[in-house]
Amino acid sequence: FKDIFNLFFINKIDIAHNFTARPIVFVSLVSFFFKKTKLINTITGLGNNFFKNQFIFKFIYNLLFLRSQMVIFQNNLDKKIVYKIFNNKINSKIIYPTVKFKKNIKSKKKNSDKITFTMHCRMIRQKGVIEYINAAKEIKQNYKFKSAFNLIGDPDRNNPSSISLKYLKSLNKNNYISYHRHKKNIKNYVINSDVIVLPSYGEGMPGSLLEALFLKKTIITTNVNGCSELVKNNYNGYLVSARSTSELVEAMYKILKNPKNVNSFGKNS
Repeated sequence: FKDIFNLFFINKIDIAHNFTARPIVFVSLVSFFFKKTKLINTITGLGNNFFKNQFIFKFIYNLLFLRSQMVIFQNNLDKKIVYKIFNNKINSKIIYPTVKFKKNIKSKKKNSDKITFTMHCRMIRQKGVIEYINAAKEIKQNYKFKSAFNLIGDPDRNNPSSISLKYLKSLNKNNYISYHRHKKNIKNYVINSDVIVLPSYGEGMPGSLLEALFLKKTIITTNVNGCSELVKNNYNGYLVSARSTSELVEAMYKILKNPKNVNSFGKNS
C-alpha cells in the first residue's frame, strides 16, 4: 500500500489500469487519495478466494467499482457481481480476449484411433492440474484405449498453490503422462492434439480454450465462470464439475469410446 501510494505521489498518475485481484484492491484504495487519477479495473477472473468468501469480496469489489471510471469483465457471469442498485452508477463493459494466431492456420483432422489430450496453463492447483494428472493415471490404468496425455506449463512461484517443478518432472518417470515446461510456440502442440482440457476452478476467459476453439478442437472443461461460455455439452466437448476427477475421467472415456466425435466436435468448436 505504501509503495503504491509513493508511486502515485511521485509520478502524478493520470490513469491506472489494473488487472487481477490484488492490484485492483490495493490500487483502488490508494486512488481514493488521488481524486484526479482515472481508474480502470479489469476482472480477469474472480479467483478461488472470491468464491470462498463471496459475500465479503462482492461487497468490497462493488465499493471499489464506484471509484472506477470503467470496469471491464471477460464473461457474463463475472459481470453479475455488480449489485443491481449500482447498475446505473458503475460503468462496465464485457471485452472478450482474442487469440494471436493467424487466420490461415489449418487444424489436423482425426485420422487414427489414438486420442491425444493436452492441458496447458500455469501449474497451479486452481487450474485443476492435480485432477488432470489423476484422471490421466486412471484412464491409463483402467482402460485399454490408445491415448496420450500432455501437460504443459511452468509453476508460478509467487502463487501459494503452485505445484513444485520437482513433482512435475517426476511425472515423466511414469508412462501415463508427459510433462513439458512452458512452450512459446504452443500452437504446434494444440494442432497435434485432439482434445484440450482445462478443469479450472474459475476463469475470466481462458486463452487456452479460445485457441482450442480457433483451431477446431474438442474441449473438456469445467462448468464455471469463463469456461462454461465456451463449451456446449455434447456439442463441441463436455462440461464437468470443478474438483471432480471422476467426472473428468467419465468425459475422457466418452471421447475415447467414440473417437469419431473428435472431428465433429472440433468442427462445432
